[in-house]
Amino acid sequence: MTEQIEDKLKQLESFETKFFDLAKKMFEPGKTYIYPLDLMTNAIMDRSLSLIFGFTSQIRSNNYLCAAPLVRLHLDNLLRLYAGYIVKDPHEFAMKVLKGQHVRNMIDQNGNKMTDKYLVDQLTKEYKWIQNVYKETSGFVHFSNKHIFSSSEITNEKGGILHFSISKEDRFVSDDSKLEAINCMIEISEILFDFLYGWTYTKRDGDMSDNKNDSNSLKT
Repeated sequence: MTEQIEDKLKQLESFETKFFDLAKKMFEPGKTYIYPLDLMTNAIMDRSLSLIFGFTSQIRSNNYLCAAPLVRLHLDNLLRLYAGYIVKDPHEFAMKVLKGQHVRNMIDQNGNKMTDKYLVDQLTKEYKWIQNVYKETSGFVHFSNKHIFSSSEITNEKGGILHFSISKEDRFVSDDSKLEAINCMIEISEILFDFLYGWTYTKRDGDMSDNKNDSNSLKT
């Protein structure tokens, strides 16, 4: 593994500290209330760290085929959190998720069903790379040509030399592909953090107003 890849992995892992520091502000004892959306954001941060460190451990283990689908799962975190930003009532939305309702069956503030395609299309308006990352990483979740290309290599097209690999480690995955996946994880984490930061400070401003009798809140 190259030094560049290791540096990028450490950059990705630094989100552990960022999420922890933000959570301290989100749930500061005696100063903030707990809302339904907090339960969802807490779970998203928890899942994000599990995915991030699962991803970095697999990249370090030379297991790109196991790491790549985690990019798609991490993007799912972002899509679900984004959905909470475009509904009429984020807390009602969070309660529906808590009760097991599928986001794809819910509507946003404009009456549109929040399918993955819809959420991806909307988010792509601001982040142009989202749609392509969603499409490419979905190819690693279900068996596809990506798995074939990752386990075989043509080294001499004229001579018809084809190499196969059956291994727990990568043999035909380039460093560029690994760096691309790591950078995607970092970008997704950055946007997630921005949304989480926005909710934290919106919440703290609200807690300082006259919302202390809100039936949807509980003082920490």
